[in-house]
Amino acid sequence: MNEIYDIRLRQKHWLFGKRELVLRDNDTLTIREQSLFRRDETTIPLDVIQPNPTHASTFSMKWLLNSLFIGSITALLLTWAIQYASVPLYGLSAIFAGTTLVLLYRFTMYTANLVIYRHLQSNENFIYLWKENPNEKDFWQFTNELSRRIALRNN
Repeated sequence: MNEIYDIRLRQKHWLFGKRELVLRDNDTLTIREQSLFRRDETTIPLDVIQPNPTHASTFSMKWLLNSLFIGSITALLLTWAIQYASVPLYGLSAIFAGTTLVLLYRFTMYTANLVIYRHLQSNENFIYLWKENPNEKDFWQFTNELSRRIALRNN
């Protein structure tokens, strides 16, 4: 491989780990993903990808509202526990606090700003990129070059 012509994009997400995308000179895209318990490498030929990506922004209102509701109950239970010096109320507030943290985790997991490349034949979502990660300039430079090379391969 000629490393001079390879273009790289390194992305990090605190929930999902690290990802390195390498656009190779031989018209392939190599994706290396690393998370806490997993390490994968996939090489994809550019001629199976649609050249125009779609953009998706998700904001998980359901998880946010649930976490705010359970968090309010937690605050109320904690206030009563302090006021009445009740050990069972402290325990119950701890359980509700843990539930609130799980719900907030789910909220951050389902809230994303993505650029998605689709498979050429099946039209299914194929490659997910965290939008403007690590920064806007590097991200758009990489995606523009990726789209350009895909369009050249598909023509």
